[in-house]
Amino acid sequence: MTFEERMVGRAIQESRAWPFDGDLTRRDEVVDPNFDPPRIVRRMGWLSCLRCTRPTFSEDVVCIRLCWACGGLGSVPVGTRLSTLPNIRWEAREP
Repeated sequence: MTFEERMVGRAIQESRAWPFDGDLTRRDEVVDPNFDPPRIVRRMGWLSCLRCTRPTFSEDVVCIRLCWACGGLGSVPVGTRLSTLPNIRWEAREP
């Protein structure tokens, strides 16, 4: 890398979000070419929201783990929310 190339900052190479295909293991790396060798700064992909367990796209799968509907920075989740049982308080009953 020449001195002139080091003086000019280059844009981070980031892919766009892809449609949900059911694969929660695929990850794309976001690379910063301003380092020699280029450095991976984060990974993006689909993951399961930690709160509602619906698939959501995250631009950083390590830091962003909640979907937009649950108050996180992920995308709008895919699918419907699973119905949960009502909150039942179990009280000790006398026989």
